[in-house]
Amino acid sequence: MRKWLLFLSIFFCACALKNSYIVPPYVVGKKIDISYLKTRWQDYFVYYSGPVYNPSAICFIIKDKSSKIQLHRKWKQIKDKKHFDEIFNRLEYLEPDLYVIIPENQLLGYLYTTDPTFLKKVSKDKYYLLDVSEQFNNIYYGGDGRCNSFTNP
Repeated sequence: MRKWLLFLSIFFCACALKNSYIVPPYVVGKKIDISYLKTRWQDYFVYYSGPVYNPSAICFIIKDKSSKIQLHRKWKQIKDKKHFDEIFNRLEYLEPDLYVIIPENQLLGYLYTTDPTFLKKVSKDKYYLLDVSEQFNNIYYGGDGRCNSFTNP
């Protein structure tokens, strides 16, 4: 019985990784880190998710692959260095992880995020990236989870 449980757990984990579209870089053998993307951000279409004061993700879409991916309306584009640095520094505080967006062995971009999201296939060669919900950040919210601007003096 234990052998079957072990087999089934390995099988389902392998299937999950095979069908995942957003995975850590090492899973697909990519040797890239966030410092590289930070210095080369202008080589990508760059978007962030979450409020500007508390972003939850930065998405780097490869420019020649941008027609293959559609972003949820809550993703907002970053167009200048100052804005990129502000968003990046605010997100960095939350210690996000780097992922590759790679459906069916097509590298579309990278996702630097604090929380998972999903990439859905919408047609043969088109994908839809959901937004990443805002994460708790004690810089903007009190330790009890209440927003500081709404607490009584």
